[in-house]
Amino acid sequence: MSRGAPVSSSGPKSISNTLGMTDDAVSNHEADNKPKSEPAPRIRWIRNAAVDQETGLSYHTDHYGGVAVDRFPDNLMDASSCIDALSKLCSRCKREGILTGAFWVRTEEERYHLLPLLLKEQPASNGLPHFRFHHADPTYAEIVGWTNPNREDRVPHQASHTVGVGAIVLDKTNRVLLVQEATGPAASIKLWKLVTGLVEAGEEIEDAAVREVHEETGITATFERVLAVRHSHKGTAELGNRSDLFWVCILRVDEDNDANKVVLNLPDGELPRSYLQASEIKEARFVPYQQLHEITGVPEGSVMWCIYKQAQRYIQTGEGGLKSVLVPSGNLGPQLTHIYY
Repeated sequence: MSRGAPVSSSGPKSISNTLGMTDDAVSNHEADNKPKSEPAPRIRWIRNAAVDQETGLSYHTDHYGGVAVDRFPDNLMDASSCIDALSKLCSRCKREGILTGAFWVRTEEERYHLLPLLLKEQPASNGLPHFRFHHADPTYAEIVGWTNPNREDRVPHQASHTVGVGAIVLDKTNRVLLVQEATGPAASIKLWKLVTGLVEAGEEIEDAAVREVHEETGITATFERVLAVRHSHKGTAELGNRSDLFWVCILRVDEDNDANKVVLNLPDGELPRSYLQASEIKEARFVPYQQLHEITGVPEGSVMWCIYKQAQRYIQTGEGGLKSVLVPSGNLGPQLTHIYY
């Protein structure tokens, strides 16, 4: 989906609104609870990064006795030279006690021809471990081998989950935005449903919900809170049958947005086709929140039935859900991190 269209979110809530203290009080509280002369110790995932002088391989070490080759030198292309360089680095790191666990190799597109050779059983003479695929990206593939026969192979599996969002978008009269998709499983049964989508790498949960709504329906909305989280397993085969975390967010239509005003004044709540992302959405309309179960037709007691029930409770009472709060990351670094409670 295109990310070119501008979107908005309500932004981080003040710490004072969530912890019962002013920002100054929070700062003073933090200052009183750590040494004045020393910053908080920083957790670093990489121990050391270097370029091997003999082979030109760029690599880093971790805190678990691992060594990871990040890049081959530009002048190293043929298979025998690349494997020889890996063998020399691996042997040196084992000899010096740097490598006592996993040996990782990242191969970029121009060196994919190495993979069939590296994934074969390696001769003992070259000192390389038996490699296996770990994960892949559109621009590289990562393989890993365990080098220590005296320690259990503790290399974690690749990412176990996908992360998705669903948006309960409310207008000023608490009507809820529902859509019918143009393609996919939901389209085959003409299901009325929430706007949904996947969270992109590095994207905040609330930003993903706001983005998906704007991309698919043209509606600009602001994040209010997380209503619920669904945890399910055995997802689509195309995504590796991963488990899935599905975050359902409450959004409010931006009443001051001129494009939104046109839609909100339509009596039947149906969005014009010109607003919709044609490749994704066939129809979209705002419906009374009291009719969520009836219009969507979800089975009573099912996951979405329960989520719609919670949405109705939230609309009626203002109770439920999780606030999004930005707080310092502490030992993980200077950046701010979202927590939900």
